[in-house]
Amino acid sequence: MKLEEVDRKDVTLADGNRQLISYVGSIEIKFKNRISFSGALVMGHQVLLGAIPMEDMDLIIIPSSGT
Repeated sequence: MKLEEVDRKDVTLADGNRQLISYVGSIEIKFKNRISFSGALVMGHQVLLGAIPMEDMDLIIIPSSGT
């Protein structure tokens, strides 16, 4: 399935570089018994979600353990 670009966003990456990134939406996000609708940034083949969709699904990410 191909996601349709609706905009391009100027973002600053963790290494300090700035890039113009594709923004797609609206997408349906499902995780276990949770669901949310949002837009997302796309870098290559990776879809990046922000904190708001994860909060909407009551998810807490622990980066140090990957859980």
